[in-house]
Amino acid sequence: MIGNLISKIESNLKEAIKNNTPLDSRPVIKREFRKNKMANIGSTILADVKLLHKRLAGLENEQAQALAAQLNRHLGIGNKEEMLRTIAEIKNATPWEGTVKDEIKLNLPELPADIKDEAEADIKEMKRCYAAGCYRSAVVLCGRLVETALHRKYYDATGNDILEKSPGIGLGNLIAKLNEKGVQLDPGVAQQVHLINQVRIFSVHKKQRAFYPSKAQANAIILFTLDTLEKLF
Repeated sequence: MIGNLISKIESNLKEAIKNNTPLDSRPVIKREFRKNKMANIGSTILADVKLLHKRLAGLENEQAQALAAQLNRHLGIGNKEEMLRTIAEIKNATPWEGTVKDEIKLNLPELPADIKDEAEADIKEMKRCYAAGCYRSAVVLCGRLVETALHRKYYDATGNDILEKSPGIGLGNLIAKLNEKGVQLDPGVAQQVHLINQVRIFSVHKKQRAFYPSKAQANAIILFTLDTLEKLF
């Protein structure tokens, strides 16, 4: 877990600063216990900081990514004191431990057999993304779930697979096509689909300012998505 990793790095950095231990992966020195211990601390810090950087940089969180970059810069020049200060900032910032452990309880509604396995796979991946704090990824998967359901709804109404003729059709156009075929969606469902689609678009497409859904926003979009799937079928 990130919290345990941060504490381990902090403790080892203090020891390395005290003993002027370099941050490298030198080979173990046999029969010299103290030098051997210090060499191992240096190589352990190096490995653990790289792992922490990878985990923080992978979170959909601007603060985590900025601190990860800062830590990596100090590691690059071997500045242990600045690394220790950055570790303190990371430790006192948003509780990453809670972000990683967080889960959302989801139940997949009854769906047609031919899309059920695909939807279940997306739900499982979406839960993992949400638990890891990757809220943009979770929202993107919500859009994919709704898209799959609407395509299936269109096939039920027409017997035609619209993906063959219009593979890039948007969700709004797909709803319009359903209306043309006499499939009237509940107004609330249409509004939910519109909201899900808008959040997905802002999460996926490059904008002048990056959009990062909050935990609460991602939670709401996930619940809207499951409600939409239930009402469609």
